[in-house]
Amino acid sequence: MKPAAQLTADDRERSTLEDWGVDLSVVIPVRDEAESLPQLYEELSAVLASLPHRSEVLFVDDGSRDGSGELIARWVRRDPAIGLISLRGPFGKAAALAAGFRHARGQVIVTLDSDLQDDPHEIPRLLAHLEEGYDLVSGWKQDRQDPRGKIFFSRIYNFLARKMTRVNLHDANCGFKAYRREVVEELDLYGHLHRWIPALARWKHFRVGEVVVHHRARRHGSSKYGWGRLFRGLFDSLTVTFFLRCFHSPSHLFSAVGLPLAAAGAGIEVAGITHLARTGSLAGWGGTTAAGAIFLVGGMVLVGMGLLAELYVHALGDRRRAYSIRERLLPEGITGSPMNVRKRL
Repeated sequence: MKPAAQLTADDRERSTLEDWGVDLSVVIPVRDEAESLPQLYEELSAVLASLPHRSEVLFVDDGSRDGSGELIARWVRRDPAIGLISLRGPFGKAAALAAGFRHARGQVIVTLDSDLQDDPHEIPRLLAHLEEGYDLVSGWKQDRQDPRGKIFFSRIYNFLARKMTRVNLHDANCGFKAYRREVVEELDLYGHLHRWIPALARWKHFRVGEVVVHHRARRHGSSKYGWGRLFRGLFDSLTVTFFLRCFHSPSHLFSAVGLPLAAAGAGIEVAGITHLARTGSLAGWGGTTAAGAIFLVGGMVLVGMGLLAELYVHALGDRRRAYSIRERLLPEGITGSPMNVRKRL
């Protein structure tokens, strides 16, 4: 078998989990967090060394400009259980997670942020909850150490998320999560859909749970949170709502509007033609028949768009990839011993 660092993405995807023998993969998106990374690496190394699991760590550098990627690359050269995927530019957190998931070898994947606010010592708690029969366990930052404005908008977001997706989590946007491998293989992440991972997993009928985790105040750098992120989250809610209710058959959504509209237009036109046949004139009906024609044509257009959307959904498959990789420094080894992950009941 080729050394992991020499593998292409296709080689890696063809390899089986039994070939690699990795139980736990920790995937960490990174963007300009050079000051936080040394402490994170030290804490994460200590936690993984204490666990009876064969583990690896994959950092995904999302276009950092502060030397984060170079720092991690030095660790990769001396620690065979560490890997680095460097993206060509800042593609966003969803793309970074997608790249990490694609290259992770573990039966279980844990994700956490690189800003030290997620405490690596909580990883055993997530894994223990996963073994209770869940497919995805999301952290809940109950005692959140963030500015009041960020907490306020987070509560609004989570309230809307619960109402729109019917997934009852307190903190759906928490990046600290544990997944069974089957979940990440089913996710199609792009744009800002990382915020909606629990809803997307529930859509695929995976069991989603939640556990309280310790949250720490940011010590270095600045938060990437802002007004733009709030509005993007609201826009993405429309996308996810469409996924959850209409993605498999988008024609249902378009037809639900288009058919009644076309039927109303047809009815108006029939009434206008009947009036014309009886009186020989459309006096007083000109505007009504024009509106009927617009309704009829508009309804038919919507139905046609629904059919085209159906064709697109079936042709799309898994070909979307919202990132470009500049360099892969993949783990050549693992830490620990075998992990007994109980199968889903």
